[in-house]
Amino acid sequence: MTNLEAWLILREDEKKTLTESRRIFRDLARSKGWKIQERFSGPQNVNVSPSGREIRRELLKGRDAYDLYRRLHKARVLVITSHCILLSVKPGASSHRYLVSLDEFVKYKAILRECQAIPTTAEFFDGAVRELESITADDLDDPRSLPLHLMSPQIPTGLGTGAGRRAFNSQSGSPGERSCDGWRWKRDRHAQHGREQLTIGSTRLEAGAHWDVSQVKRGSRREFPAVIKTWLIERKGYINVYPDGFIRQGKLCRTKK
Repeated sequence: MTNLEAWLILREDEKKTLTESRRIFRDLARSKGWKIQERFSGPQNVNVSPSGREIRRELLKGRDAYDLYRRLHKARVLVITSHCILLSVKPGASSHRYLVSLDEFVKYKAILRECQAIPTTAEFFDGAVRELESITADDLDDPRSLPLHLMSPQIPTGLGTGAGRRAFNSQSGSPGERSCDGWRWKRDRHAQHGREQLTIGSTRLEAGAHWDVSQVKRGSRREFPAVIKTWLIERKGYINVYPDGFIRQGKLCRTKK
């Protein structure tokens, strides 16, 4: 298997305390053909319940999360963490409504391993390669091809089975025109924008494929959170959303300042 990437995501305070383990990890991974990325989370007060109760949790920066998600569609990615990490799909927001765990964020498009110690054995990487063979999506009709965190921070379970995918289709609509949280996700097979061909595991997606996202019930302007930006979409506006979370400006929309 080629085009392998390992993302090591640690707490900021582990940058110095785990220097030697990180060096061994990098050297071993590179010797096995992996490219290495390192990112660090930071502590932040987050609202974890409707009651407004706040606790201190580790959050990954929006830009780091966005960059990681886009790489899931260009490489076979293994994510390694030493702890539970959250991220917000809305820039600057810390409410439970917008929080998603990193594990759920990469679900269906990568594998994530939470390890008490940084892995330093060849067997770990050999096992990861075998697990990555299970990452796939049939095509763009497969809900696993969607940037699910942009539909809802509550990532659906069970999409690894045919029954789970059929249940998702029953709830969200046909692959050509889905709806979730008041947004319509429509895919015009004859209107592709762009030439870049994305991948999910071994599956190559159609170049330029995307969804036109607009309001189901055209009311007043609405916000569409997208990890590094929040889009403002007018009642008759739309944006183009790609499988890797990239957003292309459509009609009657702009980013929030």
